[in-house]
Amino acid sequence: MNTASGFGSLALDRLKDKQQSAERVSSIELPLAVERLNTGSDFWVKAKRNRYLKLLRDGEITLNEMMMLVEMAKTRRNPAGWFANVMSKAKWTRTTDFLKKCREVYRKADEVAQRLNTSVNGFIIKQTWHHSEVLQYAIQAQELATNKLKYFAWLCTHSEAL
Repeated sequence: MNTASGFGSLALDRLKDKQQSAERVSSIELPLAVERLNTGSDFWVKAKRNRYLKLLRDGEITLNEMMMLVEMAKTRRNPAGWFANVMSKAKWTRTTDFLKKCREVYRKADEVAQRLNTSVNGFIIKQTWHHSEVLQYAIQAQELATNKLKYFAWLCTHSEAL
């Protein structure tokens, strides 16, 4: 009889855990920008919504990263298709690699901007994405130039000739 009550309490604990996890799942809301990119038939809208919620719930992507992908999707010719493509299971490893590279680029761009005493802008991000030596260029500009931004831009645009 002691083991039966042990099984009963174990089953009750598991039921409570499932109910708590179901409450946590239902509390996750997708942002309106993500919902707008979720197009197609009702079946696909529901399937993609569940996929996005699962990725958030499992911690495979943060809400900030998802919103970064939404902003990138807005620059594409077919935003909904691009967003669905990068969030799909088939392309997920490629997307995680892309997000990892984006985090590294933004970190390095922030460091470059600090060295140049400016804020991060599109030019710095673009140069950081394309040149691996961008941090060395920022250090050179910081140490040698009176106009740091202009010298940094010159180093980046003439890097092939150096």
